Amino acid sequence: MVAVVACIVLGKLRGMHPAMEMFPVFQYDFAVARTVLPLSIVFVGMITFNNLCLKLVGVAFYNVGRSMTTFFNVVRHYNASSQ
Repeated sequence: MVAVVACIVLGKLRGMHPAMEMFPVFQYDFAVARTVLPLSIVFVGMITFNNLCLKLVGVAFYNVGRSMTTFFNVVRHYNASSQ
């Protein structure tokens, strides 16, 4: 919420100073928000389950599991691109 408010305020202040020209005018498109919603839900779920995993297992085991996700993502991407 803080980032959204900052984007709105800085977008409105962009005409007041030349250094503020880098901030675009804030605009919200519901169609784009609807297409991004599943990704946002997955991201929130990922953070939630990571925190639950840290709560229930040791940090060493968690770090091994987390580092293996990179390996499995590379393998999955290689298999998907070769088909």
